[in-house]
Amino acid sequence: MSEFPLLRLPALALNVVLKALRPREKIMLSLCSKRTTRHITQSLYTSEKVNLVLDLREGTVQLSSGNDRFDIDIHINSPLNLESYNVERSFTIAEHSVPTVFEGTPDDYTMTTFWNSLPEGLRYIAAHMSRVFQCQIHSFTSSLSNTLFQNTLSGLIDENLEIKKLNIVAENLDEDWLKEVLKKLKVTEDLMISTMINKNFKTEFGFWPERLVIRFSQWVTRDILVTSTSASIRLENSLMDNRALQMLVEDWKTGSLANLKCLTINRPNRAGGVQSINGVKIQSNSGVTASVKLIGNQLQMIVYN
Repeated sequence: MSEFPLLRLPALALNVVLKALRPREKIMLSLCSKRTTRHITQSLYTSEKVNLVLDLREGTVQLSSGNDRFDIDIHINSPLNLESYNVERSFTIAEHSVPTVFEGTPDDYTMTTFWNSLPEGLRYIAAHMSRVFQCQIHSFTSSLSNTLFQNTLSGLIDENLEIKKLNIVAENLDEDWLKEVLKKLKVTEDLMISTMINKNFKTEFGFWPERLVIRFSQWVTRDILVTSTSASIRLENSLMDNRALQMLVEDWKTGSLANLKCLTINRPNRAGGVQSINGVKIQSNSGVTASVKLIGNQLQMIVYN
């Protein structure tokens, strides 16, 4: 029996076929050749809304649909463990020949892939799957190893991948590396920075998330905040004094922080004199109203419209 010339179908017919493929079939087809990868990633239709999660601690890329129709775990393993597996075949991913083993059912299965390094495997598998299913990385769970975390996140940035939710928790991160990350990283929804950073640290955000939380924000100044396009910002352990907070509110009145809906700044007791302003309404030059509270060492600003 001759093989069906799938890629010779007209574009509209090919899209219909791709729409009907199961996720495993779509993955398998995308791995067959550069040509099939190109057709799938350029398709006008993706058949599933896919959550793509990177777990650095487990060394996996997890794919699932929002309606629980499928779950696929892709494990990044070492070539040193190849002898323990019955390798079915190898695929070419980003110019790398990758031995791969499939186990499970068509809608609930695992892929075990073998790479020379964990960051490399996570980078290229995540990039490939995000393009196949036309989705962002939903979240990225880090590890206890700074080197693994930094190398993996740098790889995702090099692939120009977007991340919905990210918590940077590693301690003693290289600050020059972190500057580059904050300039280039695209976190679209939630970014939390939980690591302790030198108070003299200076950087800029190249891409502001919808919601930003910085737990140790001694390094965040008014000059950094006024460039923000985030809707929600929460700063803990801030060193901005009352004058800096007052100037920040004035900046908002004149047009800075235009997307802001909620701003909360918590300061240690030594950050400034205690002052209370309870629910004062203010208005920007463009007519937008907000409520400002300064109780003890916490500033909260809520924008109404």
